[in-house]
Amino acid sequence: MSLDNLKDLLSDLSYYNPSQIQGSLNNVGFAAMQQSGGEFAASTSAFDMKMKAIDTSAAASMQVGSTNLSLPPLGSLGTGLAASMIQWTSNPYSSLSSEAIDSPPLSLNILDSTGSAISVKNLTTPISFNWALNTSDPKFHTPPFYFARCDTSQLFQKSGDTLALSTRAVKTGTASWLVPCLLGLWKQLNCTDTGPYSIQTYQCPTPIFRPSCLYWSTSQSKWSTDGCITTLVNGTISCACTHLTDFTTRIDAMAEANKELFANAANVYSLSGLLLYAQWFGIFGGIAALTILLGLLSMRIDTLTTKKYVKSLCQDTTIRAVFENAPNTAIYTFDAKSTKAGTKLEKKRVLNSSLDNSQVNTKPLSLCQRVMQQHSRVQFLFRYDPRLARVFRLLALFTIQYHSLFITALFYGFTYGASGKEGMLWYDVLALSIITSLLNFPVVSIILSSLGKIGLAEFKYKFPLLHEEYMRRSRFEKYALKYIENREASKGTDDTTVDKSTLDKAEALAVMDSGGDEESLLDLALMYLCCKPPKDEDDEGSETKLLNRMSQKELLVKMITIFKAKYPPCEVYDSFWSYMPCHTTEAWLFLICSGGWLAWCLNYLLLFAASHPTSVGQEIIISYATSELTTVFITQPLTILVTYGIFKLTQRYGLSLPKFIQRFVIIRIKKGVPPLFHFSNPWSHLEASSLTSRFAYSLFVKCPAAASNTNELAYAPTKAIVHNDDHEEVCPVEELYKEIMGVKADLELRNV
Repeated sequence: MSLDNLKDLLSDLSYYNPSQIQGSLNNVGFAAMQQSGGEFAASTSAFDMKMKAIDTSAAASMQVGSTNLSLPPLGSLGTGLAASMIQWTSNPYSSLSSEAIDSPPLSLNILDSTGSAISVKNLTTPISFNWALNTSDPKFHTPPFYFARCDTSQLFQKSGDTLALSTRAVKTGTASWLVPCLLGLWKQLNCTDTGPYSIQTYQCPTPIFRPSCLYWSTSQSKWSTDGCITTLVNGTISCACTHLTDFTTRIDAMAEANKELFANAANVYSLSGLLLYAQWFGIFGGIAALTILLGLLSMRIDTLTTKKYVKSLCQDTTIRAVFENAPNTAIYTFDAKSTKAGTKLEKKRVLNSSLDNSQVNTKPLSLCQRVMQQHSRVQFLFRYDPRLARVFRLLALFTIQYHSLFITALFYGFTYGASGKEGMLWYDVLALSIITSLLNFPVVSIILSSLGKIGLAEFKYKFPLLHEEYMRRSRFEKYALKYIENREASKGTDDTTVDKSTLDKAEALAVMDSGGDEESLLDLALMYLCCKPPKDEDDEGSETKLLNRMSQKELLVKMITIFKAKYPPCEVYDSFWSYMPCHTTEAWLFLICSGGWLAWCLNYLLLFAASHPTSVGQEIIISYATSELTTVFITQPLTILVTYGIFKLTQRYGLSLPKFIQRFVIIRIKKGVPPLFHFSNPWSHLEASSLTSRFAYSLFVKCPAAASNTNELAYAPTKAIVHNDDHEEVCPVEELYKEIMGVKADLELRNV
């Protein structure tokens, strides 16, 4: 066909649907370009076309209408290439998408030597476009200025240097109007004074323009901004669209996107920004306000529940035994009456509290209660923890959740660096997963490990007597177990029943009277080892060797010395301090840092939503909300119910199974960083018998369950339930403990 025939064919094609003729236009234009010496242009009522052969070893530029195009070197795509630019006078995809666009759509294709469009990817320099805005559009007009005569209820609009009565404003009261501003925005104008000659003026806000470069995603059948970075300078829009799949370009795209995001912060945090982005200010500001309100509510609930917890402690037989050693020391540092003398109960209550400590709370078990007590998202409202106040768990939950959402938004530019048609390649997905894990894991680990350390520090500050008693029992167990082992070995029997005659009461009294607290260098070293935090295997082996060298009398001296020593004085503070969320430096530092990081994440998410099309922010929020709702109402409840169901079935029908299999099925033993909401015994690594495990069970399961007004089986983690079941019978260590306590009591009576 001749060049004139090709031009006529292009004119005929302009009458067809633009979305159906793009391929034909490329073929016809390519043929015309070859006859025109490497460059061809055509204009019809439907489109303007530019076709040009390009040198792949150098950058190239083209222009169609008001749009300028810059192409990077395309040598990696081969030779004999041509670029096709088609600028449409109408939207080719109006029947497929209702989204409005403000500039003429542009179709760009790179054609091979046969005129067929080829895929463009793995470029290191983006393709750039720029064009001037149509400033005659009404949206770029000067914002209206209104002048109201409040005394006469007249409203004028300024036009140049004159005032004219407003005809579009809607009167909403005697001296109030709803006035139109730019971009379809309506504002309320109210007169505050209606006296004689009173006036009120109102200047409509200047719109904040957020230009976006869109491309048509054939795989999603919608306009998309993925991989395009947009800037607006002096009325000219510039777009750099990568749509690439190489790692470096994705990182560059992400960096540029975040640079633009923070550059827009001044516009977002302004009066006009507050009006324009009211939706996002409402969402993320509401989250911050909700966190504060829930925090205040949690603090109030904790204050009331702690009183019930202390009362429950004073009624528990295991805990009341502590008063025999320190009758004048308060259990709770903010309650001076929580001593032996101050917690005398009525006869009926004493009778009720004398029940066997192994009995389970008689309150009926409710699966709904168990879900509320164990659910990671809601339990901070229903569950009392003597170590961690509710505000810590609330803040940790919100910080982890929105930190994860922040990382998702941060890498939005990286995720959508490829075109919607090609998507991310496997190495892009792998790189993204590694990077996000490296950014997520440290924050989550720091929060979780901090909660465990802060919980113990807070408990020690509030309940120093109970902390001291537990540590004494733990040290006592180490010597008692060895003492019993040696005694049974000397008897030549496997019978573990304690023969009370083996403990010579007179000898024990003599030891306690003879300065048994003076220790040799070996004793001091041993005591130091016993008080150290968890040790590695080599340390444990050394401690075992030291214990093996000690005689029965030396072991007895160590056990008696532990309980003969006086308890350190515990300061009692004013009850006012019980209303504070925390009382240690580490805890305050955690609240400040986690609260600050949560505020940063919400700030970033607000800037992100304001700097992207509304659909992008809505898509991320909807995806996150869907995931959370699924977790809250489906995943978490089912997991809790299934875990508890397995425990009950194993408890009822699996007694014939080996113990290690039962434990493998129903217990998840985690060492190192504790789970976020793991409320079992924080000293489990120090336990050696029921002497300490019963004590810890009362501290961290039985009494907190009573304070939470729930059943112990609903409150306790499966691990804690099973652990307590393992020690239903009184063990020899407990018997030995009672004997030594009896010796101590005899000594005290002798000294009276």
